[in-house]
Amino acid sequence: MTAQRRSENLQNVPVSITALGRDTIENVGLDSAADLAALVPSLQVQGVLGKFQPIFAIRGISQASYTANQVGPIGVYADEAYIGEAFLHGANLFDLERVEVLKGPQGTIYGKNTTGGAINLVSRTPRIDDNISGNLTAGYGNYKAVRLDGGIEGTLVPGKLAVRVAAYFEDDEGYQRIVNLGQRAAETHSWGIRGTLVFEPSDNFQSILRYTHSETDQTPAMNRPIGAIPVGPGGVGVDLSGYSRPATLGRRDFESDNDGQYLRVSFDKLTLTNTLGLDSFDIVSVSSYHRSKKRVFVDIDGGAGALADHDFDNDTKAFSQDLRLVTTGSGDVKFIGGLYYGYEKNAQRNTAWLYRSRLLGLEGLLPLLGTTDPATIAYISNFYSQYGMIEARQTLNHKSYAAYTETRWQATPRFAVIAGLRYTRDRDGQIFYNISRYASRGGAPIGSYIPGNITAGTANPIDAAFDAGLTTYLDGPYTTASAPQLFVTNKRVTGKLTLEYEASDDVMLYGTYSRGYRSGNFNAGIHYLFRQPNDTAYARPETIDAYEIGMKSDLLDRRLRLNLAAFQYDYKNQQFEDVQGIATVLLNAGASRLRGIEMEATVAPVDRLTIALNATYLDAKYKKIVLSGNDLSGNRLISAPKYSGSVAVDYAVPVGGAMELRFHADSSFRSRQWFSAYNDKAGYDRIGQKAYALVNGRLALSSDAGWEVALWGKNLFDKNFVTYGINIQSAYGMDYLIDGAPRTYGVELSYKF
Repeated sequence: MTAQRRSENLQNVPVSITALGRDTIENVGLDSAADLAALVPSLQVQGVLGKFQPIFAIRGISQASYTANQVGPIGVYADEAYIGEAFLHGANLFDLERVEVLKGPQGTIYGKNTTGGAINLVSRTPRIDDNISGNLTAGYGNYKAVRLDGGIEGTLVPGKLAVRVAAYFEDDEGYQRIVNLGQRAAETHSWGIRGTLVFEPSDNFQSILRYTHSETDQTPAMNRPIGAIPVGPGGVGVDLSGYSRPATLGRRDFESDNDGQYLRVSFDKLTLTNTLGLDSFDIVSVSSYHRSKKRVFVDIDGGAGALADHDFDNDTKAFSQDLRLVTTGSGDVKFIGGLYYGYEKNAQRNTAWLYRSRLLGLEGLLPLLGTTDPATIAYISNFYSQYGMIEARQTLNHKSYAAYTETRWQATPRFAVIAGLRYTRDRDGQIFYNISRYASRGGAPIGSYIPGNITAGTANPIDAAFDAGLTTYLDGPYTTASAPQLFVTNKRVTGKLTLEYEASDDVMLYGTYSRGYRSGNFNAGIHYLFRQPNDTAYARPETIDAYEIGMKSDLLDRRLRLNLAAFQYDYKNQQFEDVQGIATVLLNAGASRLRGIEMEATVAPVDRLTIALNATYLDAKYKKIVLSGNDLSGNRLISAPKYSGSVAVDYAVPVGGAMELRFHADSSFRSRQWFSAYNDKAGYDRIGQKAYALVNGRLALSSDAGWEVALWGKNLFDKNFVTYGINIQSAYGMDYLIDGAPRTYGVELSYKF
């Protein structure tokens, strides 16, 4: 593995890492980010749009934001190139050699500082002078699912040049039905291709050029709405339009007011890795450029009413350059030092088509308004009726400069010290910002919300609140101008110190202190009052001080691999997105404390049988957090179940003289978790998921000639579970829940040559 930027044995690295090799990837049928959660301790995955745009959490450190320009605390790297946009993380999960999940702050040698961890996706690379080889897999499953993937590689110029081309295609009809429109949702339709060239003009120089392109065009998962306003006998809930999800609808049946929902993503990435080998060190350069476009149109209210339809459009460009020196050889001192530059630009145009349905009368609004003043209620009712469409346009750019070093000193044959240090300078800029309002979708403009454009409309009982900054509604004249540009610079020193001790040839002990940092960011959600960076327009950088002790061991004549880790994090200024009506405010959540214990065990009790056991205990609570005036201190962090774990069994049986039958089964468990910092307070009791377990399996018959036929199934017991939730009661009178995928199964035919 190369998680520490040099080739090393996983068991010799004093870092909590879970590595999945090619065999494991094939055995579990890894084709989505959610599949990782079944195999990696402490890893959770939320699906904002179903399978796509995954939000990762490791050890309770997660991204409490769904806007596309917010980068998460878990860094995702494809062939060492940082990919910040969450909606691209699923686009790189094909033709992989391995996946490496690092837990804890990465504040030293990684290109992008992250507070929660890193996920490395390493694609397959051809080797010069190998014979032509390849692989092809064709599969069919329920919901008319078709999957094709494969690759071919070989040497073009002996001793000099090799190439690999790999591609995939997947399509299904979707596991959800929009019954009133006769349509399907939560469908899959995507494809991708990657070309890799390896060039070695001399014995000490290698150049690897990779180009990846992928396309997605499909209908995203519908949300399951639950009305929060009790009406009628039994307190049946409705939303602000009076809609209540009919009891006759099945779990995966929905209604919608819109038949044009779509999710479209295009992605292009070019990565060049050059390595020059000298007598005692290598010079490594990793250059990467990518651009992407995301277009999403969804029915936010998830019902037959027309409360809200949203468009989310994003265009991104990113470039990074990492140049490092890595010592080689077997000396007592090993050193890595380097320079890093990263640039990201994100232009978004998000529109919300609001309140086209007639809202409930005052009796429906009262529970959410919390007031009985007739004048105030009348004004707010009129306010809702005049919303029309809101368009929010924002362009952000981020520049990051860093210098880093990490040194390993083998002080004695069994004792080593590892010290790392990194200096980072981040420059974040909001170079365009405008939010405007229209009478309807495509209708006449009404007004804009930018500085100097604050003219109160009709007299109303809460006009005085404008000057006090207590409301978020402004109705100045329409303009296409931008608010003033804003820039913020952050500088941080991070690093780590690790003590490593080999208690025996088979047991290694370590203790680590590390500090992680994630740069700040501007509020990217719809909000109306223009703020300065020190007044809610910009979330400050977050930091983590992490302490960890651990053991890595190979026991019982290497039939048992047992790795243990205990950790504590002191988390400060966690970046957090608070939903306030239809507005979202990016802010800092104060302080949190996380502590836990992890176990990873792999045992081979007899030949051909392997059992993997993973378990995590996590105590993750907010020490200081106030949202919308609510003190939530003591609540559990988002995506931080107290207990989680998995078990996987692999067994192989010879069949005849040239065939083998392989069996794989895995089950993962998670105790209760919340998707909101409110937990079960203030009407947020549905924004979470009770304890549940998922079971997957695969049975494959393979031959020495390269053929394989396999039967597979995921979520075999068809467990219902929620993978993402958000409370939007103050805007629409409802809770928004995304359900996980149901039972899926199919057959695959593969050939390797």
